[in-house]
Amino acid sequence: MSNILFMKFSYTKLDTYKQCPRKYKFYVDKAPQDPDKTLALRFGKTVHAALEHAFKDRYLPPSVAEVLSFYDKLWTPEGMPSEEVAQFEEGRNVLRGYLAQNPPQKTHAIAVEKKFSLSLDATHELIGVVDRIDQLPDGSFEIIDYKTSKQIPDAEKLNQNWQLAIYQYVEEKKLQSDRVRASLVFVMHGGHKLTYRFSNEELEKIRQEVLTEIRQIEEDTAFKTRTGWWCNTCQYQYCCPAWRHKYEITEDGLAPAKPNEEVVSIREKIDRLLRVVSSLRGLEEEEEQLKQLVREYAKSQDLTKLYSDLGTIAIRYGKKVSFDVPGVIEALDDATLRALVKTLDTKKLENLIESLPPDTKQKILALRRVEETVTVAARPKEGEDLAI
Repeated sequence: MSNILFMKFSYTKLDTYKQCPRKYKFYVDKAPQDPDKTLALRFGKTVHAALEHAFKDRYLPPSVAEVLSFYDKLWTPEGMPSEEVAQFEEGRNVLRGYLAQNPPQKTHAIAVEKKFSLSLDATHELIGVVDRIDQLPDGSFEIIDYKTSKQIPDAEKLNQNWQLAIYQYVEEKKLQSDRVRASLVFVMHGGHKLTYRFSNEELEKIRQEVLTEIRQIEEDTAFKTRTGWWCNTCQYQYCCPAWRHKYEITEDGLAPAKPNEEVVSIREKIDRLLRVVSSLRGLEEEEEQLKQLVREYAKSQDLTKLYSDLGTIAIRYGKKVSFDVPGVIEALDDATLRALVKTLDTKKLENLIESLPPDTKQKILALRRVEETVTVAARPKEGEDLAI
């Protein structure tokens, strides 16, 4: 019997370390989480559980009403802040809409919430859970990963998505098939789907990238904090070194940090900075109001420049193109969507229109909106004191 001890890594661990090594350390050490920052996680788990219930028995699936009843039993509004109640109430509509478009009785789901483990090399093992695996009419397989985030990632970068690659890599070996593809399904967007099938070369490239990160994790002894937008929703913020000026842990739980002389001094600077930023925002609002008045006057007089003793105002006329995003997503196929960035890149779609099939082109043009724009550029005279 082998005595080799496998180190187990999941996509969640790998992605957490990539985002912030200190957050990874908190995660693997099972540090207590701030419940005020776990709404997205709790909501996601609840929606996932309801979808598991919906698809787990393809021969006798529950009705939509039964799924919603199951969902309602997983959370309670008592004691919840109003924004959390609203989020979970929205989940009912999301489930109803997704199941209407993807009825379980018409889906050949061969597995739901399927746990897996697979050797990555001689000493490392990948573990995880696949939300759902469907067998398609042509005999191929599709891995479904539900997403409850409202943000849709860059479709052009799916070939760099470690999660999809790991799932395809694992299931190709488990199913003994090379006809496996993986999809992200955004249930908050009506089940909008982004699908990719990795080549063997792409899978091997990502396998090597994963092993490189694993080696970094194994060699890391500092687990330094990496700050970014994710800090705002991090459930470990209260115990993170990057936030030590904000919190302290008391016998009664979390409390604002007690300021010493140095902290008082810097907080005064922070307060001043925030007041300045707030004032600038107010001025920006006034600036936009004044620009609107100037736009209207310049357009009525057909002017491109206006003058005063303090400087000049330049007027530039143009057109702004926009599209009905849900309509465009419905009109385009998945292959075309991969050429777009985020939910919709208007400039790329404009460049793409002429290459579309005639019927698709007509659909897209019908969803196109063109709005006239007037840009106002104010140029004060150099050296002029324009304090207000």
